Amino acid sequence: MGVKMNVGTVLSELDSMNRYLSDVWMKSGTLGKAFRSFEGEAGLQSAAYDNHKSYIGQVHQPVAEGIAGFCSEMMEANDAYGGCLRQYFSDGMTVDEDKWKSEHEALKAHYDQLNSTLTYIIETIRSMVSMGGRPGAVYTDMSGYQRIANSYREELETLYEIIEEYRENIEKIGEMLIATSGIYEGAQRMQKVLASAILAMSSVGYDGATNEYVIVPVNLQLFAKIEKERQEILIAKVLNKQLGDELLGEEEFMALDAEEQLEYADKVAKLIGKYIPNLSVQMLDGEMRIPLADGLVLYGGV
Repeated sequence: MGVKMNVGTVLSELDSMNRYLSDVWMKSGTLGKAFRSFEGEAGLQSAAYDNHKSYIGQVHQPVAEGIAGFCSEMMEANDAYGGCLRQYFSDGMTVDEDKWKSEHEALKAHYDQLNSTLTYIIETIRSMVSMGGRPGAVYTDMSGYQRIANSYREELETLYEIIEEYRENIEKIGEMLIATSGIYEGAQRMQKVLASAILAMSSVGYDGATNEYVIVPVNLQLFAKIEKERQEILIAKVLNKQLGDELLGEEEFMALDAEEQLEYADKVAKLIGKYIPNLSVQMLDGEMRIPLADGLVLYGGV
């Protein structure tokens, strides 16, 4: 089934979604800051209080900030998608790929039929001219054929313009799909890591006797991965914007010799450090992180 949508309706829905996401982003960001503040609070001291701070800091705080990051990614993606739609289609247009293709084929068939008839008329006129001499009846018939031929030519010209408009719009759908194919990748990645972390939260227990949360069974790496994923998404955006075609794919990178790989990694690191100075670029858990094209990240032991 082909693409079918009302452009104006989609744009309106994107705006509405972004208003909601903006509200969630602001609230999640505020909540994340509050969690950080609570985690750093040193006014009270007790095993239970420290347990609560640890629980909030390791579980709720990364989820809150991750939700804010997801909202930011979604809003940015929605803006990009809406801008792409406007680039290819007018706000009031209804895009219906299947209908357009069907009508395009029907118009082409009609065009071919008219063109075939016109060809027959032209051949008839040529046959009359080749007869030599122009008796009155023949001349009258030929003039009539010429008027019909001119009428067919005008209709064919108009029909050709309509067919071309259909073809261009159908091609625009394909171009739009290519242009928007990776827009939501960052948001989808954030959604995936958040879903895993939120599911893991249900495994947290609570010991009423000690007034402490039991987080030992929970895989805390799922929560640490939220910020890690967010950083890698930001890095990929910076590199795609700044390097463009110079951003290497994994196969291209691996084809370089060791010295060239180090030069490329250094170039990438300097770019990231310039545009995202607050991120840890060179090292991550004892490894060097080398972002590549299409959001890929290569880890090299150091």
